[in-house]
Amino acid sequence: MYSLNNVKGGILVKDGKRTSCELGVIDSQSSLVSAACLDFTLGKVSKDTQYEVYLDDGIDGKAAKYAVESITVHPAYDSANHTNDVVIVQYNLGSKIEWQNIILPDFSYVFDKVVYVRRSLLDMDSMQWDTPKYIESSMGYNERCMELSVIYSYNQNTVAYGNYSLGTPSVDLTACRVPYGILYGLLNNQTHLIGVFSYAAISVYENLCNKVDYCSYYAMYAKFAPYIESVLGRSINLNLNYFGEGVIQTNASFSFGYKPIEDSRSTGFI
Repeated sequence: MYSLNNVKGGILVKDGKRTSCELGVIDSQSSLVSAACLDFTLGKVSKDTQYEVYLDDGIDGKAAKYAVESITVHPAYDSANHTNDVVIVQYNLGSKIEWQNIILPDFSYVFDKVVYVRRSLLDMDSMQWDTPKYIESSMGYNERCMELSVIYSYNQNTVAYGNYSLGTPSVDLTACRVPYGILYGLLNNQTHLIGVFSYAAISVYENLCNKVDYCSYYAMYAKFAPYIESVLGRSINLNLNYFGEGVIQTNASFSFGYKPIEDSRSTGFI
């Protein structure tokens, strides 16, 4: 069985209630999450909603929860078409950085395989986590995922995809199947973060809960690295030297966000 003991994961909690929104955990003080998971009022994050992060016991063997102290929405986020659907949440800011997840760009050909993962919290009081659900796969070309999302067809170097879904993590969250929340890459038996769930697209002829003709899309951490580091004011654990010689600093050539969509195609349902 594949193990996630060497990476830290988590979910977002809103007003004391768990959600199906999985965190793309960067380190002990920050995570990425889809903007669709937040409440907005007049285009700004609502101040009436209280957010927390619940982290599992990966890396250090300690589960934890923290109140979110800072929320930064990508300045180019477009709620209409889900471009740049990236939010940085910060927490536990009164402490030092105790651990970091390793982030690797999507150089698909260097991975032994990719792993789609969905975590779920069984009990909030005891912070008991269910065994993560996952599926191992490869990341090749998928024409249908390009057809369903114009965003993806224009941003294949910034957005990863998957056409996998699994049963709901909890019946009190949704009765529908949900996408896997996080995308990892395996290289030399080490787990590297690739992307966090951003949005999904289905055929307009499919029922929302069936998702037979379906693709989910993941914002790749490394492509947003300069932006993330500018917000956090520090380096993240971005490993560009993927042959195992250590972690180096962010390459400034990585794009700030998604490329704009230059045609009027509107295939699929987001």
